[in-house]
Amino acid sequence: MALAMAVMKDVNLSVRVLKLANTPLFNPNNREIASLSRAVVLLGFERILNLAMTIKLVESLRAEKADKILDQLLLHAFLNASIARELAEAANLRKAEGVYLNGLLHNLGEILVAYTLPDAHEQIRTLHQQRETTWSEAQLRLLGAEFSDIGQAFAESWGFPRPMVESMDRYTANKLQGRDRSAHQIAVGSSEILSTLYQTGEQSEASLGGIFSRLAEQLNVRTGQVEDSVHQAFKLAAHLAQEIGVPTAALKPNMTETDDSYLCEFIEDISFFLHSRDERQRAESPSSASQPPEQPRSGELLTALAKFIKATQLQPPATQLVEEAINSVLENSGFERGLLLLPSASSTKQFNTKLSKGHGGSTLAAHIGQLTDRASLKLLQAILSKGSTLMVADLDSAEWRTRLPQAFLDATQARGLVLSSLSVRGRGLGLLYFDTQTGAVQDTDYAVLNQFMLLLSNALESRAQLASN
Repeated sequence: MALAMAVMKDVNLSVRVLKLANTPLFNPNNREIASLSRAVVLLGFERILNLAMTIKLVESLRAEKADKILDQLLLHAFLNASIARELAEAANLRKAEGVYLNGLLHNLGEILVAYTLPDAHEQIRTLHQQRETTWSEAQLRLLGAEFSDIGQAFAESWGFPRPMVESMDRYTANKLQGRDRSAHQIAVGSSEILSTLYQTGEQSEASLGGIFSRLAEQLNVRTGQVEDSVHQAFKLAAHLAQEIGVPTAALKPNMTETDDSYLCEFIEDISFFLHSRDERQRAESPSSASQPPEQPRSGELLTALAKFIKATQLQPPATQLVEEAINSVLENSGFERGLLLLPSASSTKQFNTKLSKGHGGSTLAAHIGQLTDRASLKLLQAILSKGSTLMVADLDSAEWRTRLPQAFLDATQARGLVLSSLSVRGRGLGLLYFDTQTGAVQDTDYAVLNQFMLLLSNALESRAQLASN
């Protein structure tokens, strides 16, 4: 929950993590993940942590300027991390997700230099490409230190574990043993693979096939598993590139003149996959896609969240707190109406509207209150009793209009909707209902709703805990 709360402070990060978590690559069982807290439960703490760290690393370094070399370095860091993780899983290495960070931060120093000192970084690349000096000597000549020294200094100041920091430099890595040494070997091997594919940095004297064979021997896996791990990493990187707006061209390896037929064939396979993916994306994208409604900026949302947190600390009546949450969601998202539904005191099967907000909220409340058909009431009761959430982004898709009770659809006249149980200490108190009429529910709408509802639930849980003590 602490991780979910931290991620939800940034609405853009929340949406990106949720979208990535719902892709087949990260969620092969195709179980819908609609909240960050559930994403943490289903995908695991470390995978969500790694996704969040990757996205923030990439987006923070691309915030002020988009640079082809920097884009490539950032995507290579993700590729390195993904290859490392896939190799660790193939080798059944304990805590394979932890190896991901070793790969992600292995070349952190070069990324930071390219971002802060782009001219110096370009000079280092030029010196090395012109064969005037080695990769290491070029760094020492222009910086007085190696990239690994800079990366280690920052990683240590940011509080990363000592073994991970030592793994970033070949000299300090000699101290590592056991799993930490294996993690280092995987990160180095992944980096060698990318250097060979892209003809950058300090390249290995071994061929690509030789690197694969050495890694396979070190990890006690088949060479084919190493090759599969690299292919899978490129699939993950292509999806991330699309999500953060980096051209997938930055992923295409350099085709150079070489006698290494294995390398040429491998590059052709990856290039064909990336080209086919781009063509498929272009074919699936509508030529005149309508623009989604404007969403609140992150700064405005953070201000609204801070205001709501302050309101919870004032200990207002519970109904007032729920009203504040509904208003906050409507003001900071594309939802048009919001209701608080409570079970009727006279009938356990019916629901009354306690609060109604938004344009047409009172009319909606009246229609919901008049629902008496068994199917609609069974739906509401099921969501309340199970403490679950029903989210339908667009009722015009996936045959939703045939799956929900007709009386309920007639009463709401919604295009997209969310019905969520409001529970305290395992007891369902009521239902929160939000909908849109003019368009579908956007990912950002649900991310905003999720943040305020989580804060509301935490506030009500804390209040109940204090009352019981």
